[in-house]
Amino acid sequence: MKLEFFLQELGSIKGAPGGGAAAALTGATGAALAEMVARLNDKRAGASSGTAAKAAALRKKLHRLIAEDAEAFEQIQKAYALRKKKPAVWQRALKNGAKPPLEICGACVVAAQLAAKEKPRTSRWLESDRREALLLLRAAFDAAKLNVDINLKEISGRAIRNQIQGKVKRWRHQLQKY
Repeated sequence: MKLEFFLQELGSIKGAPGGGAAAALTGATGAALAEMVARLNDKRAGASSGTAAKAAALRKKLHRLIAEDAEAFEQIQKAYALRKKKPAVWQRALKNGAKPPLEICGACVVAAQLAAKEKPRTSRWLESDRREALLLLRAAFDAAKLNVDINLKEISGRAIRNQIQGKVKRWRHQLQKY
């Protein structure tokens, strides 16, 4: 999806793409900056740390999650009218709707680990880019977490809610280290 088209769709009354897709884009941008820093560090060092390739894979994953999140939210919108007549359809849509933002959270944590790993190799000229990557990844995590939380409020089944909340809590704690 072209960026200008995505931004027009984001600003429309459709509701999808929405906040989860915006979180994925923000995360992809953070991962791309981590990738750039690693590539420039590799060039300067004359050897690869392996970080750039891993960050590139996360950038691609987060880019893919833009569309997946929008599709999942569209399914929630369709199932909303059926929530009382067909609660199983509603529950399935909510659970599927929580998956992309949960994946966004996880990918942002891994990308932040990669950016943190680059700190000792990063020159003062690149340090602002590395820190900006971390800032964007934290913002993307927090934004995606909002979408996870809103879906969890409606999901029946305490066990699944507790499992997902526990995972997000661990990730948040981990992310605060970077």
